[in-house]
Amino acid sequence: MRIYITGPPAIGKTFFSFLLSKITGLPLINFSLQLKKKERAALASNYEVKKAFSQLPAFCIVDGFPRTASQAKLCSDGIIFVITYYDKETIFKNALNRRFCPRCLETYNKRIHKKCPRCHGKLGIRADDDKQILRKRIKNYLKFEKQLLKQQNVFLINLIPKNEQMFLRKVVLLFGFCKK
Repeated sequence: MRIYITGPPAIGKTFFSFLLSKITGLPLINFSLQLKKKERAALASNYEVKKAFSQLPAFCIVDGFPRTASQAKLCSDGIIFVITYYDKETIFKNALNRRFCPRCLETYNKRIHKKCPRCHGKLGIRADDDKQILRKRIKNYLKFEKQLLKQQNVFLINLIPKNEQMFLRKVVLLFGFCKK
């Protein structure tokens, strides 16, 4: 079974996915990287998405997917967790601290990493980490979330910043994914 993690921009989907992967032992797949180094899954064509989707392992955690209603329909083989704890100020703060490696396209927090831990390259600022662009992305996301919540395999996660690990352990136990 696949576990899909989606939510508004700069809310901590990658961090949440990373923690869930560590707890369950399931491989973590950054879907944008699966799309031939596209910056965002929402920019890919339906053909590219379906092709990358068909190459995913049967058991994994898929970070940052789905991003559109048509992509959500592909996710009937798993569970979709939607991160719902957010406000615009949290998103703006997260985005302003976010950096990415242009070579690896991995995202990091500037307070923790000064260089890419993988390739040791210089970290840059994403073009979409701008308040005006973020406002538009949040508006688009909220429309998508309303459509997404109509699906049966969707679970809301109210992400409380200090209790992520405790919450993740409960989720893992609930679905029986814990390592023995």
